[in-house]
Amino acid sequence: MDIRSLKFFLAVLEQGSITKASESVHVAQPALGLHIRKLEEELDLQLLERHSRGVRATEAGELLARHAELILRDVELAKEEMTNYLKVPSGKITIGLTPTAREAIAVPLVARVSRDLPSVHLTVKEALSESLVEYLLNYRADAALVYNTREGADQLAFEPLANENMYFVYPLKEGVREPDTIPLAEVLQHRLILPTRPHLVRTEIDRLASNLEVTPEIIHEVDSMPAIRDFVARGLGCSVMPHGAASNIIYSGLVGSRLIVQPEIKRILHLAYLRRRSISKAFDATLRVLKTVVEEEKQRSGGQWQPILAQFQRASTLTLEPNTVPAMSPMSHVQ
Repeated sequence: MDIRSLKFFLAVLEQGSITKASESVHVAQPALGLHIRKLEEELDLQLLERHSRGVRATEAGELLARHAELILRDVELAKEEMTNYLKVPSGKITIGLTPTAREAIAVPLVARVSRDLPSVHLTVKEALSESLVEYLLNYRADAALVYNTREGADQLAFEPLANENMYFVYPLKEGVREPDTIPLAEVLQHRLILPTRPHLVRTEIDRLASNLEVTPEIIHEVDSMPAIRDFVARGLGCSVMPHGAASNIIYSGLVGSRLIVQPEIKRILHLAYLRRRSISKAFDATLRVLKTVVEEEKQRSGGQWQPILAQFQRASTLTLEPNTVPAMSPMSHVQ
């Protein structure tokens, strides 16, 4: 068993076909098949099974794949430590972003890394906060911007970076000028399009509605913010989301937005990464760029994020300690 064979094995699983894998790794199909057969002979186990559309892992193959991913990640970390001796930051860095964070900063982040860190190969992965935490714990991402998650607090460091206010977004009516704010109780009187649980926005709306002893009228459930804002723009209902998530259609005049008050609903943006990891120059430099881009978005008029409030920053830092749960709700609210 060697590193090359493990890479080939994972490529076959990713492509679902030895033929496609041979093209992706630039190895002849017979040679690739030989590597797989030698792995099976060495382990005395069947690792792949054929089906009508290609191949898939057996139970033993899935177990090997998990080990192979960890082994190859350790090899990459070793390479990163060696490059740490270089003056110029270089290497592969993977950053995870939530959908709203991706819309807000992915372009300036990639542009800044390309300009300032030309020897860093940056990969951006998009997922919800819960999935990004799993990526970090499974070494599929080096760092991520996540919201209010407490999962993995014993293995991950969380740095609070910004607040994000929730807004009521609604189809604009010609000639009607609405106030800039709206009480939550009034929001709950509208026909709403919201994500399904356990999305943080939906979970918090359900919790606060229960506190008010109100049953919100949720007419559609959609697990995509871009889709929700399109539905709102077409007059199919209203929703709750960060201002930045709806900024394109707000500025185009298709929908209006009102800051939710009584209570205000905020969620906290954190930078998350493994506590115990090799801190390469590339990692350190990329995180500095990431923090700079987030800070610029906070300062931008109409930006996605706002400066973090002192009391929430103190509460959030509790997640930096292992096995500590902050005394705050998943989304913070202020009267």
